[in-house]
Amino acid sequence: SIAINPDLWEVHFNLGGSYWEQGLLHDALAAYLRAFELNPHSTQLMLYMGTVYGELAEFEKAYLYLNKALEMEPENAQAHLALGFIENSQGRIIDSLKHYKRAYLAEGGHAIAHSNYLFAMHYDPSVTPQEIHAESKAWAARYADAIPHRTHANDADPTRKLRIGYVSADLW
Repeated sequence: SIAINPDLWEVHFNLGGSYWEQGLLHDALAAYLRAFELNPHSTQLMLYMGTVYGELAEFEKAYLYLNKALEMEPENAQAHLALGFIENSQGRIIDSLKHYKRAYLAEGGHAIAHSNYLFAMHYDPSVTPQEIHAESKAWAARYADAIPHRTHANDADPTRKLRIGYVSADLW
């Protein structure tokens, strides 16, 4: 596709996504940068570039592109989630909490952002155990309680003989 039309930004964008899925972050970034040259107005492209820069620990560039994405779409949950992750990885817990909360509220229920928010709460000394407990219950009510409970065909008698199996490549 690039040989046919090298100026089609979407092709470079998709190529970047393919590289990213394979863990080839530098190649992904090169494709995204080419796409950005052709179309500097795509929020999704800025989001992906910022996220890849974050994964490469190039935080200044990550902030630049993620904040540009938020300028265009202030309630973009993915951008807030990525910024929350970057802030958290740098020990900026309070800032990460703000982004995680905006991410899970922006889409009306982003389970990963809400889970990250709950986890990061444990590292903010101003958060009380009661607040963590309340947020844990809110997370469960929003996500876990909706999961149907499964029944199992095994004998539920608590006095039955328990059989344990070990599975490990180390046992040969």
